[in-house]
Amino acid sequence: MTAHTEPILRRLGMKALLVHHEIESRSASGRATQALIAELEQRFVNVIVATSADDAVAVIAADPLIQCLLLNWELGDDETH
Repeated sequence: MTAHTEPILRRLGMKALLVHHEIESRSASGRATQALIAELEQRFVNVIVATSADDAVAVIAADPLIQCLLLNWELGDDETH
């Protein structure tokens, strides 16, 4: 990033919602998700984490500033989605 773009990104307050049911597990999926969050945060993206579809819906309803949704499509093999 150049000196000119970094302050712009900070001012924008970019916000993403990441939905993943294994975020705290020591699995490859959990580690990869944690690495993705760290990379996004280095790029000045504020990452909100939800661990279920219901939690994600509640976050979206409560926070209209979310600009991006990153979704683990499997979500613990839940057949309702």
